[in-house]
Amino acid sequence: MNESEITQLQALIARRTGIHFRPADRDKFISAIEARMGELRLRRTEDYLRFLEERSPEAAGDSEWGYLTAHLVPGESYFFRDTGQIALIQDELLPELIAARRKAGDLRLRIWSAGCSTGEEPYSLAALVYDLLPDAENWQVLILGTDPNAEAVERARSGRYTKWSFRQVSAERQSRFFTEESGTYRVLPEIQGMVSFRVHDLHAASYPEPGGQIRDMDLILCRNVFIYLQASVIAGIVAKMERSLIVGGMLVTGHGELSEARPAGLATRIFPASILYQKESDSEKAVSPASSSTPPPIAASMPTPGPTPRPGTVSANPAGAPAQDPKPARSAPSEQPPFGESAGRTFAAGRTENQASSPPPRKSGAVPSEEAESAAGPSSAELPPGASESAAAAGLEQARAAVGAGDYAAAVELLKTHRRQHPADEDGGYLLARAYANLGQHEAAGLLLNQLLKEHPFGVRGYFLLAQISEEQGDPLRSMDLLKRSIYVDSGYIPGYLELGLLYEREGDTARARRMLTSACELLKGLPPGTEIEEYNGQTAEHLIERVEASL
Repeated sequence: MNESEITQLQALIARRTGIHFRPADRDKFISAIEARMGELRLRRTEDYLRFLEERSPEAAGDSEWGYLTAHLVPGESYFFRDTGQIALIQDELLPELIAARRKAGDLRLRIWSAGCSTGEEPYSLAALVYDLLPDAENWQVLILGTDPNAEAVERARSGRYTKWSFRQVSAERQSRFFTEESGTYRVLPEIQGMVSFRVHDLHAASYPEPGGQIRDMDLILCRNVFIYLQASVIAGIVAKMERSLIVGGMLVTGHGELSEARPAGLATRIFPASILYQKESDSEKAVSPASSSTPPPIAASMPTPGPTPRPGTVSANPAGAPAQDPKPARSAPSEQPPFGESAGRTFAAGRTENQASSPPPRKSGAVPSEEAESAAGPSSAELPPGASESAAAAGLEQARAAVGAGDYAAAVELLKTHRRQHPADEDGGYLLARAYANLGQHEAAGLLLNQLLKEHPFGVRGYFLLAQISEEQGDPLRSMDLLKRSIYVDSGYIPGYLELGLLYEREGDTARARRMLTSACELLKGLPPGTEIEEYNGQTAEHLIERVEASL
């Protein structure tokens, strides 16, 4: 298979399915195509091209396009995936939607799992709804799972799974909703009966469907689908999904999947666990419960730099700001690149997966989940009378000096005392999280940062530090998600662009890498040359511009 044939095949498949092929996917693509040609006993690539051109992806369940979708787009899934988003859906979104339906006297609930693979996601949603609707017999509930892969849809309909699908599920939750049969696990009939499945291609199909299933949706989940598609295709799919939602209905995607363009007609809501999109009416804007305003989206083109640094973003010596690099301990700036290194996934902003052990399947409220123990000390209700403001400032400066000297253990003790006395001090909280991280106590740092982000959803420092901690854990996708959130919350956040540029570069996505680094450079040029960037050990804007331009 020569380069011309590879290019022709990828162009045809991209045109018909919208799949985006990265340079890093090349070897996997060739292997999948060659394996398929062998199965079809086709010796020449041009014969397979002709074979594909004669088939239509619009034909539901077409085996060839289904094969390509299954083998070129990973379809991995498991129950209750992403505990942070699941907790958000369970504790916030579904109760809000159900309450609105009850208030309107319209006892209907319509949920769509788009790109459901083998069905774990829609069955997980059914389990949540089952617990939240004790009077479900009075409701008309539709939980729809769709996927372009007919084989995956058939497996979903069977409702049978192996242990691998439960790798993030507590034993209590598994026993409540599944029964073991000969080494496999079957979804309980009352849960399975709530879900229907069908073959459906998000790109090729037309929807909403007047009088059909895909219309008037309260909630759409389309997670880890858009990362494999072209930008123009994503825009078309999101537009169709927006029309398929009721006013007030919500779209949940994978982390950061729509961070580079705000979907028209959908308001952004920011939670510590995730960003989601809610359909607006013409006269009413939906907002995050944590704020009366929605932060500006990331422009598709380069952002316009402001004349002064934003609070919490860059400063020569911001009041109360940590004086040390917020990343876990690293070498001096002269021995490392100016931007972060690779990053990864460690902490999900949400609750743990430990569920109550009561045996009855039905409960009259949300599935309880156990709050992780706080790493920051006792709650404010248990605090002694606060120290004077001067004593508090002195204690914080002492802790900052300990961090600067690398004595992170001493800093932790000082900062835990400070946080008990001043639980609302955001700067002290972030400094404590950094001290934990530099000690390698990543779990404690993550728990505290998630708590801080719950209190301060627009805290870009929290997203940035979580990304750097994740970097130490070796999962670049999670780090990328967190950095995208940081620049969504603050479109002028320079470190977010710098780190994302490096990550895209390592992924082989040179176009996005260049766009991120160019945006960072333009923002840096809008600052006084001597402005220090606190996330990079105080390196100046002028110095970082030189480093960025040298890499472009």
